[in-house]
Amino acid sequence: VMALPAGYWLLHQADRFIREHAGTPLTPRQAAGLLWSCAAFLALYDLLAPDTGPGLLRVALLTGFLLPLCALDLACYWLPLTYCLSLATGGWLLTLLPGSALSPGTALTAAALMLATLAGIGWGLNRFYRWRIADPQAVCLGYGDVVLMSALCLWLPLPGVALCGMAAWVVLLVHSTFLPAKPYLPLAPYLMLCTGVYLLL
Repeated sequence: VMALPAGYWLLHQADRFIREHAGTPLTPRQAAGLLWSCAAFLALYDLLAPDTGPGLLRVALLTGFLLPLCALDLACYWLPLTYCLSLATGGWLLTLLPGSALSPGTALTAAALMLATLAGIGWGLNRFYRWRIADPQAVCLGYGDVVLMSALCLWLPLPGVALCGMAAWVVLLVHSTFLPAKPYLPLAPYLMLCTGVYLLL
């Protein structure tokens, strides 16, 4: 019941951030799509998943952190460090609670490993991509994408985040074949979609 008003408030905060930094706001269609998708996911999770109480709250909080990041990436291809660090901090604080599936030390180690691995992969991919299309400013894997996936390791097990990341890339590449007019697509919405599927399975 609270998903729609909470989601609306989060999207409003993201829209204000975009306008304060002279970005291009979300279209009403994009905002409505994100809002209703998140609400439908939480309703489906509540219906199908075995977790109740703390488990549902954890998933709702993760969805709440990811929603504005998806909005910013979808509208402006932005993944601000402050938003990514908020996601990371929220996940790590939850590891301190009793019954957490991840320990604080394990989660931090996984996040650091993901950050180092993706930073190296991103450096190589970006160099190849710039050479391939002859554009020195082109980016294949942005720094924000690297930090976002690393922050997710503070919420979910490292293998799960890696699986979601690979699945998101596959879906993005398949989708891009049907949208040839767009130069590139934001990763965050696809990552959120694949993370939602992972949580439901």
